[in-house]
Amino acid sequence: MALLDIFKGKRLGRRRLEPPRDTIAFPNLIQPNGTQTSRKRLAFKPTPRNLRWFSLNPYARRAINAIKNPIAMLEWEVVPVDEVKLNSELERQIEVASYCIDHPNSDDSARTLFEQVTEDILLGAGAIEMQVSGDETRPLWMWPVDGLTIQIYPLWDGNPSEPRYVQIVGYGNFVGNGIGQQVQLRNDELIYIRPNPSSATPFGHGPLEIALIRSAGSLVSASLPAMSPPMPGRRSALILARVPRRRRWPRSASIGATRWKGRG
Repeated sequence: MALLDIFKGKRLGRRRLEPPRDTIAFPNLIQPNGTQTSRKRLAFKPTPRNLRWFSLNPYARRAINAIKNPIAMLEWEVVPVDEVKLNSELERQIEVASYCIDHPNSDDSARTLFEQVTEDILLGAGAIEMQVSGDETRPLWMWPVDGLTIQIYPLWDGNPSEPRYVQIVGYGNFVGNGIGQQVQLRNDELIYIRPNPSSATPFGHGPLEIALIRSAGSLVSASLPAMSPPMPGRRSALILARVPRRRRWPRSASIGATRWKGRG
């Protein structure tokens, strides 16, 4: 959901003239027994804990900071769209919107909000919770949410009264159908940003995740190199990643010492 959609008229249900969809969303998630065909079944990403640990690597951290810090330091302002003349009412709305962005909640500023969400996007998903208050001078509150703890209902049909997202406790845990500690979130309660979106998965693929998969493949024989046959004259990644073994040679009577020799 976009940030400004919350100020627009809310949709109460499926539009009468909206045509139904014939194709299946994210068909690769459907198991042979058809368990994923239920709209109440969640989809989860099993790698977020590894991504968090990998982000603490000095090389990964420097790459994250090189992208995150310049974005956080950018100056911003709320302005009317093109061809709309500024008037007193728009000035009041701009002042309110600017205050909501600059003071998203009691703890964060606009910069800390941008920093946290930008880093999560680089890892795989950014998320911001939104809630409407009764204060006209501060109608919108926002909190950064760990996007890697968000699970998705991939077959959500667009009904605004039904949850689209679920926040779970811990990384990689699958809460199933109402099992485990969770927070149900509607579409108008959460901004979910997925980098490099595709029609194959409801989740995105952040650049750090791609780097982790590539690094794992180079070190411990990732799935693609291991499954595909090696090219002629080229050893497979599995062989290259094998830990060298050592054998003990018999004691030499003339030297009186033990020799160690590595064997590939």
